[in-house]
Amino acid sequence: MTKIAEGRTAEVRMYGDGKIIKLFHSGFPKDAAHYEYKMSSLVYESGIATAKPYELQEYEGRTGIVYGYLHSSSTMLARMSAEPGSIEFYAEWMARLHAEMHSRSVDAARFSFVHSLHEALQHRIGESEGLTESEKEAVIRYLKDLPRGNSLCHSDFHPENVLIGKEEACIIDWMTGAIGHPAADAARTVLLLEMGSLPEGAPQLLVEGLAKTRSHFKDSYLRYYTRYSGISEASIRQWMLPIAAARLVEWIPDEEKSQLRGFIREELKGETGAMSHVNISLNRIEWVEGDAAVLSSLKGKHELLPLKPGLEAEVALVECSEGAFVAKLWNKESRPDIERQYKLLNILDAQGVRVSRPYGWGRDEGGNLLLLMEYGGKPLKRLDSDTLKKMAELLVEVHAFQTDQLPMGVIPTYDFVSYFFPALDQHSDINLTLQKALDHAQYKQTSLIHGDYNLGNLLEQETRLMIIDWTNGQMGDPRYDAAWSIFLITIYSGEQYGHQYAKLLQELGAFEQREYSAFQALACLRWLLLSRISDVPKDASVMKRIRAIVSSNALLDDGLL
Repeated sequence: MTKIAEGRTAEVRMYGDGKIIKLFHSGFPKDAAHYEYKMSSLVYESGIATAKPYELQEYEGRTGIVYGYLHSSSTMLARMSAEPGSIEFYAEWMARLHAEMHSRSVDAARFSFVHSLHEALQHRIGESEGLTESEKEAVIRYLKDLPRGNSLCHSDFHPENVLIGKEEACIIDWMTGAIGHPAADAARTVLLLEMGSLPEGAPQLLVEGLAKTRSHFKDSYLRYYTRYSGISEASIRQWMLPIAAARLVEWIPDEEKSQLRGFIREELKGETGAMSHVNISLNRIEWVEGDAAVLSSLKGKHELLPLKPGLEAEVALVECSEGAFVAKLWNKESRPDIERQYKLLNILDAQGVRVSRPYGWGRDEGGNLLLLMEYGGKPLKRLDSDTLKKMAELLVEVHAFQTDQLPMGVIPTYDFVSYFFPALDQHSDINLTLQKALDHAQYKQTSLIHGDYNLGNLLEQETRLMIIDWTNGQMGDPRYDAAWSIFLITIYSGEQYGHQYAKLLQELGAFEQREYSAFQALACLRWLLLSRISDVPKDASVMKRIRAIVSSNALLDDGLL
């Protein structure tokens, strides 16, 4: 029998006329091979494009499955590598195949042998290599909050598992087939396209092809899949953490495992809200104002997924028939003016300022206030020169917004000290230094400011940025708004980025160099106060940068530390 292909778990040989046999490597569990045979039979009988399974065979002490042979076929990855300029064509084809697969539901009662994707993920996470027990428990807690589903899922869908014939496609390798949520299956595909490695000994042409096409293919696949399936990218991204943790049990290179662990630990820091649970019930919200069509759709079927919470609010992604939205529920103690924020966002959106469009606000039975906004873009993951330039230009655009023609009270004016420096009377050292810094700064409330302009309050929409969380939006001094933003970039992203960002803002006229130190002092004092009264992020590198700022600013004193 002529060998025609080999992978991590099996090799493929010709097996008579019009057939091949997939022979699993020695030591491969027989029950897994038998499961693939039963899954392949179910899939074939359901009408999904896959190779016809004929029978199980034992050959030289190894288990094999006899399949029909797709003549003149090669993998989708091989086709892309051999056909420059074909990325969009194959990405669209693969996305269409995946969405069609997910449109098929599986009757769990009738096909009781089919694994639950949720349970399979939980088991694999528990066995994953290189994670601490607390990390595994955190990921499993997060997984339990994600929705279950009854769609047919492949669990390893990528261009090497799609064979292309003359005009047809064939999905192969159903060893990990399961019943679950389609977004989870799509997330597995995205993860493989972003980080997955080819088997050892793969042809150099494929290795080079993957390196060249990975990012483009992944972005195109996502775009087409969301279009065909109706599932948002946000819903898919919510599954990336447990999918990544589950992959650690697989036979993959150590380099890829290291990359996965790094990704998982970054996510567990809070980027996806992995430690949070959704305690928002939209059915219990008494809506005061909003878009009638969107609010009405929330009475029907909708899904809630946790996002990264703030200090004073819970945040969730809402998916319903009208699209994807973000619900932000504040606790009563924070007492935000949500009505004013809703009106401000409406005005800014109408005037072309890049903000989250508001769709409604109301309160729950406990009196907690909720704001419903559009979901657009994704969190900034990387900081580079181009992003800093966009950030600087967008902030200056906000400060230039004409406020004189707006209705009275839409943009509030607060006392600077009492608003940004809570519980100041209990910290006399900061209070004394603050008064000195204010004398030098000559704070003026002349422009609209965001109040907390940082990476965490920006989303990326293709090549544009969008500002979120306008809780602190008010009339204020744009020089302070810029200084606070520079300060946060400096301490959390590094001095190099901070200096570059400050230079960009100065060139755009946000402030003059001679007045910057006073506003830098105000920003640093605010952070020092918040670090005393709340749990702000700080580690050794952050404190090192704080000390450097304090030491270099004549208005600050080392005793504040």
